[in-house]
Amino acid sequence: SPSGAHRDDTCVLVRDASRLAGGASSWPALHALSQSLSEALHGLCGFLAAELGLVVTSRSDAVLGRFGPGACGYGAHLDSCYDRGADSRVVSALLYLNEGWRDEDGGALRVWDDSHACWQEAWPRADELVLLRSDRTLHKVMPIGECAPSMGRFALTMFLCGRYA
Repeated sequence: SPSGAHRDDTCVLVRDASRLAGGASSWPALHALSQSLSEALHGLCGFLAAELGLVVTSRSDAVLGRFGPGACGYGAHLDSCYDRGADSRVVSALLYLNEGWRDEDGGALRVWDDSHACWQEAWPRADELVLLRSDRTLHKVMPIGECAPSMGRFALTMFLCGRYA
């Protein structure tokens, strides 16, 4: 992990899906989801510039991440340490792909809420999209329960990169 936080997941770039079982041709839905997420994030660029003063210059490749049952999670971290004058990650997007995920399965995304001085939770349920300021939002992934679905917890992640206007 670039942040130094402990992480217990495995990741693959969607463009490298040929490394997955069955090869790239077996994963058309994954490629379609990646394209849809990219298009949705592109649609946010005007809002980010007008409301937050963020100029988006690029998008990362999509990454498919998996935490298996019993995984210990991912320690508290930022997705980017912003360096003025350099383009860096400014928005993190996580699209969850987990049908039938229950709270007792664990794996919640915890986000630090400065205004209330507490952690807020987002559960990794299918079709949930979480957007975070990469350079300012401290977050972590909680451990996955031993009885979680055998496929584990999946998220499709993409980053918008840019700088302040």
